[in-house]
Amino acid sequence: MDGLDSPLSQKKKKIFDYQPWFIQLNDQWKNIKAKKWKQHNEKITVKIEGVNDRNQASIYLNKEIFINESKLPVLNEHNHYYWKDIIGCLVINGCGSTLGEVTSIIETGSNDVLVIKDKQSSRKKNIGSFFRRKSYQKSQYFLSSN
Repeated sequence: MDGLDSPLSQKKKKIFDYQPWFIQLNDQWKNIKAKKWKQHNEKITVKIEGVNDRNQASIYLNKEIFINESKLPVLNEHNHYYWKDIIGCLVINGCGSTLGEVTSIIETGSNDVLVIKDKQSSRKKNIGSFFRRKSYQKSQYFLSSN
């Protein structure tokens, strides 16, 4: 099946496979490592190495976690890509016409949707129906339908 894999993982616990993490604090990147963690319903609580009280930990709340790209597993399946590899690509339909550039991807649950920006507007395409192939050499993304 053709498809995309989200930038990191759809399984929250997988984030612990990609350490160390990087968080931006006061316009500087800070390298952090989780010492231990616990899941509470939909949330995960993390004990960060070197952070020993709640006041210290509060600066890490609601921050985006970044990882080194080299930590991501190689996707060996044909036509599987990380979202990061698709965003910024030109989208070309089956007739060779350029539709625009992928600016983001929306996860809907059943299918991922490409947001394609052309000169006039943004349009959305469900990649489950339209995904065909990607050319890494030209940063182009081809759709199988007009």
